Amino acid sequence: MAAETGARKLLDSGRSTDGKHAAYQYLLKYLPPFKGLLCAGVIAGVLDICCQLLFPLMLRYLVDFVFIQRHLERLGRTVLILIAAAAATVIIRTIQRHSFAALAAGAASRIRADLLRHLRALPLASIYGRRAGDLMSLFTSDVPVLSSFYENIVGESIIGAFRLVVTVAVLWIFLGKLGLIGLVLAPVYLLLPSLSKRGLRRAGEDVQDANATLCADLQESISAARDIKLFDRAEWDRERIRKADDKLYRSQIRQSLWQTTSSTTYLIYWIVTGVTYWIGGKSVASGTMTVGSLIAAVAFLTYIEVPINNFVRLNSNLQAILAASDRILGLLHTKVEHAGPEGTLVFAGCHRHIRFRSVTFGYTPENPVLKDVDFSLPAGQRTAIVGASGAGKTTLVNLLLRLYEPDRGQILIDGQDLQLFSLESIRKKIGTVFHDSFLFHASIEENIKFGHPDVSDEEIAAAASAAMAHDFIMELPQQYKTVIGDRGVTLSAGQRQRVLIARMILLDPEIIILDEATSTLDSESEQCVQEALGILMQGRTTIVIAHRLSTIINADSIVVIEDGRVRAVDEHEKLLESCATYRKLYAAQTTI
Repeated sequence: MAAETGARKLLDSGRSTDGKHAAYQYLLKYLPPFKGLLCAGVIAGVLDICCQLLFPLMLRYLVDFVFIQRHLERLGRTVLILIAAAAATVIIRTIQRHSFAALAAGAASRIRADLLRHLRALPLASIYGRRAGDLMSLFTSDVPVLSSFYENIVGESIIGAFRLVVTVAVLWIFLGKLGLIGLVLAPVYLLLPSLSKRGLRRAGEDVQDANATLCADLQESISAARDIKLFDRAEWDRERIRKADDKLYRSQIRQSLWQTTSSTTYLIYWIVTGVTYWIGGKSVASGTMTVGSLIAAVAFLTYIEVPINNFVRLNSNLQAILAASDRILGLLHTKVEHAGPEGTLVFAGCHRHIRFRSVTFGYTPENPVLKDVDFSLPAGQRTAIVGASGAGKTTLVNLLLRLYEPDRGQILIDGQDLQLFSLESIRKKIGTVFHDSFLFHASIEENIKFGHPDVSDEEIAAAASAAMAHDFIMELPQQYKTVIGDRGVTLSAGQRQRVLIARMILLDPEIIILDEATSTLDSESEQCVQEALGILMQGRTTIVIAHRLSTIINADSIVVIEDGRVRAVDEHEKLLESCATYRKLYAAQTTI
């Protein structure tokens, strides 16, 4: 959230120096790929204006020449010209709207893609520090608001400015001093946006923030549906959503009031129109102006009022766009996952040892989880990490996977700093099964091959068989094509874990990390999976985290962690003799 606040200050600080036009620079960088659509839309808009300017001139011709001078033989031809111009306008406007709509959709697609790419590159701490619904709202709410910049602001501004200049010029050329009214009208209208700019901006920010809060609360409400029922908290949940919805409603009402205030141009238009009728009427009475010219003058005033009124409306849209850009730039200004300036080596596995050297780390600087951790994991062996909940076991493997970076110290593989390797190569060579690993709302087949999408059906079935998952999969309605629901909700806990193990087996990693990988299995399934994992782990560097010490007593070495520090590293029997912390853990699980 600090990054988001910083971005907002950057955009609000007078927009001077390099950060003055941060939002506009960000939005305009998506225009070049769609310059063809922009040109097509602008050209169509110019042609539309030319057709529109024809109508007042034809009205003057009809009134002065056809009706008053009674050249009725020209009536049919004039009407046909008007109909042809109207038909051309329909075609031209269709091209214009399609061009700008395609431009907006294309730009929005690229913004979402870049936003998602940046989100994927952020460290987990930056992602977990935000509500999931808040991040979702950037894609579902803020990006659509930004896309209106291309359809409304860019397109209508260019075309509106051209319409205003051409209309005033035509008024001056054909109607003489009445053309001065158009010059007076424009500044009066353009004063209105400046009076409401700040209020509109604040209102737009409030709407986007309130919408993000509602999205976040709804996402939590859906994800926690089971717990809300079990704890009978439906009324609490409804009240929470109602408050968020009420906040959004009140923000939208305030925004609407500001928009209404900023676009009160109706009275000004009719004042100017009245002045035109008064001046023009005297000119008609004195014979210096025809009735048709007066009618044309009033019609041209409408053509001036439309673009200026649009400019007032666009100001409201622009403030909402800037508010949305603040939120998006806040995420984009968050530093991405850092692989180090030399992180380009390809990681090929561990051949000697993995060394944690004086590693200290905390998810927040003031609360270190690991404190000066120093130990080695021999290559090709099975190392277990044990300790009480919160001791720092999972944090150790998170650092090895470079999901986080140590605050101090180093992680070395065969003597080389882990930061020298590319992130992609590290994660391709390390297979993981966490107790809370994610399953997608997709088929079992797609979930198993998630880390290796190009494998054959036979390889998927072989991996599932090794994980003791094949038999239950074949009993499902569509077997491997069965969709398992959000987070695999249609499977039992043990079935979900076996699918995850099959996913890891298919990856065929150099290093294996099992974090409570069999904790949800029944005794029979666990024994079968342990046998399958035993075959897989042969000759591979394996790290096992488990609360049940019975599953790791045969490990080659056991690392005992307490309060973020390594207390001992040894075999099971020797730890029972030499490590009080391990004896306490073991005794707690063997006492009936």
